[in-house]
Amino acid sequence: MFKKRTNSIDYSHEIETTAFGYEFYREVLIPELLGSEQPAVLYWTGKEMARQFPLSTREEIEDFFQRAGWGELSIAQEKKE
Repeated sequence: MFKKRTNSIDYSHEIETTAFGYEFYREVLIPELLGSEQPAVLYWTGKEMARQFPLSTREEIEDFFQRAGWGELSIAQEKKE
């Protein structure tokens, strides 16, 4: 299980969304709202997510993606380094 930092959101319930809903947010709504600032805002958001949900193992990362509804992660290629 991943650790949450100080966060007041209740994650005890499951919410399902359709592929259309997800794609609508990602491809239409967010770009429209953020405009040219989209890359910077998404970069900052990713950094903030990493701070609030520190994940240290592959299993924690896979679990996080599954719980977030972002799909299943799998290793396509692995190298020594």
